[in-house]
Amino acid sequence: MRSWFDVLYVLPWHETVFTALVASVALLALLSIAFAVNVLMLRIVNDRTARRWARLERRWEAPLLGVLSDPETVSELWELVEEGERKR
Repeated sequence: MRSWFDVLYVLPWHETVFTALVASVALLALLSIAFAVNVLMLRIVNDRTARRWARLERRWEAPLLGVLSDPETVSELWELVEEGERKR
């Protein structure tokens, strides 16, 4: 049974080099596409995290400033913190 690499042995030298170059370019193109997809996925996750933090900051800013000026109001701030937002 012949493999794909057996074909390279019967090709002239310059065609073998050309085939290797084409394979290298195809591999690099696939890697660049994979990196681009990875960048897009990381960007989506980062944007989602940034929106979450912005929402929390908007909701907690006034009560947090109140706690800094009057420590007795800590319970009001804790009432705003939902179960999923507590530190694990």
